[in-house]
Amino acid sequence: MTKKRRRTKKTTTNLAKRQNLGKGGKRVKVYTVKDVFTGMQRAIEAHRLLATKTLKEQIVVFEETGSLSAIRMPSYYPKRFTTADGESWKLSLRMRNFLYHGVTCSQCKIEGQYFIAEKFSANEERPHLNLYARDTVHDEVLMTHDHIVPRSAGGSDTIKNVTTMCTMCNTFKSKMVPSFVTSHNLTHA
Repeated sequence: MTKKRRRTKKTTTNLAKRQNLGKGGKRVKVYTVKDVFTGMQRAIEAHRLLATKTLKEQIVVFEETGSLSAIRMPSYYPKRFTTADGESWKLSLRMRNFLYHGVTCSQCKIEGQYFIAEKFSANEERPHLNLYARDTVHDEVLMTHDHIVPRSAGGSDTIKNVTTMCTMCNTFKSKMVPSFVTSHNLTHA
């Protein structure tokens, strides 16, 4: 006599589904937007002060030697920032976009609510910070940055050419160039 298997209705939420991501992938820690932004702002301010000091020292060397090769412009942004728990994170263009342009999708206005440190494979040494929002049925929505003028259309990879978008709106926009850009022939500016 064979036993019939009963099919059970899947009741797992999107959050539960994402607890184990891919082969060996997992969520490491949840951070509030405020915690992450505070860490980024502290790192940027400390870097700005250090860069100003370094530049002043280089000017003194230039005045003494007269050599322009002594002056090197320091980078404007630090490469990393630290959250309150002591974890160090990469300060990428995507993260700077969230800090400067906000955590709200520029199209549908859904708002990012928390960051999650995630590892997508067992080979990754460090987790990756991702910003998530919750939609009307409380499913998680990944927030990303989108190039206003796509790079494929000549857009730059700078903070002036990116905006915050949820993955659904970003996928819908794809490589479309906004009408104000094409109407003013700014795609190659």
